[in-house]
Amino acid sequence: MGTRTWVLIVIAVLLGGSYVYFFTSLFEREEIRIVYQLRPESVVQPTNGRRPRKLTAETQAGVFPVVFTFDKEYELTKLQVFIASELKANSDATPIWSLIQANPDKPVKVKGFRYGNVPRGMKSAEPEFKKAQTLGPDITYLLRAETTRLKGETEFRTKELAKD
Repeated sequence: MGTRTWVLIVIAVLLGGSYVYFFTSLFEREEIRIVYQLRPESVVQPTNGRRPRKLTAETQAGVFPVVFTFDKEYELTKLQVFIASELKANSDATPIWSLIQANPDKPVKVKGFRYGNVPRGMKSAEPEFKKAQTLGPDITYLLRAETTRLKGETEFRTKELAKD
């Protein structure tokens, strides 16, 4: 083969490699995708003689409850919630809620959870995290989720409930 053939082969390989690198997700690092929603609770009194539903701590504190959903089920090893401004100022900030895997020998897949409710297969990391701290209105928080291989995080902002 001549020099011209080798040059064309090298150019084709470079163009093919560039295409794969820039236009596919082959070399991207996979991460946990987290979506949050603010879910209003109904405070309607039941008419069928049942007791009214207990309000969550967030509703009682005047903020919408927050629900998190992952893009697929993950065997989580750690969940932490931080106040975003504190974490930006200090990378070693203490989380306001921290959970770890309850039994590493029996991992449980989690698709989503509500702030303050411990997902199946998780437990409090420390005694002070036994109960999640109440979220304040109009504050930006950061949720960090980890598995053995992957990590993901999302910022979320709480909203104050409308006052009657």
